[in-house]
Amino acid sequence: MNVQQKSYSRAKADGTLDLLGDAEFLEAYAATAKLLGTCFAYSPKEETSMRALAAIRSMDVASDWPFDAEAEEGTTGETSMRAQAASLIEDGLSEDEASLAQEYQRLFVGPGHLAAAPWGSVYLDRDKVLYGCSWVELRAWMREHDVVVKYDEHVPEDQIGRILVLSAEVALQKRELLPELLGNHMLPWAGHYFNLLLADARLATYKGLAQLARATITDVQMLLGITPANRRLYR
Repeated sequence: MNVQQKSYSRAKADGTLDLLGDAEFLEAYAATAKLLGTCFAYSPKEETSMRALAAIRSMDVASDWPFDAEAEEGTTGETSMRAQAASLIEDGLSEDEASLAQEYQRLFVGPGHLAAAPWGSVYLDRDKVLYGCSWVELRAWMREHDVVVKYDEHVPEDQIGRILVLSAEVALQKRELLPELLGNHMLPWAGHYFNLLLADARLATYKGLAQLARATITDVQMLLGITPANRRLYR
């Protein structure tokens, strides 16, 4: 019987520096999570989204992006997720704003069925709905710890872009809470989500962003020694 672990755990320090005390690590995570989160939270029709995407496109992602993880066995080409993402992002340089906006609408908004729904409660709630139990838990956690980030109130806090931006703010303002936010509220479903997004995206840009996000959260999970809460995925 698979007993669900309701809360995350974290490996004990082994004498090395705890990265929660490393300003460079926290700033790097905050910067990358905010860039990725902005691309996932807002349509390319909005200037803030295109600025974030332009910043990523202007980088030598394969060399300069601070987080990476090994590619899964059986994939062809580059051996790291970051290198794969860099190649996809480069392939997407010719994709214009109108095409990107249309793809964003299909992937993140609808109408119609979203193969990679971007909300955590769709995966973690038995009824697979927005504003489900896991969203209520996240909201309660934010109130308990006085975590406030300004957003469009019509978008749930567990939308993948919003929670990435939220984690960026927590990394800078309440760093001691970062492992709990990631381990209990994002990591239990985000890796599965990014796999779905990578499979469903038709444009190289969004495939590249999905792979870059996978690399980032996988590496950060390892660096912080987080074992995510074992939550059943209903979708």
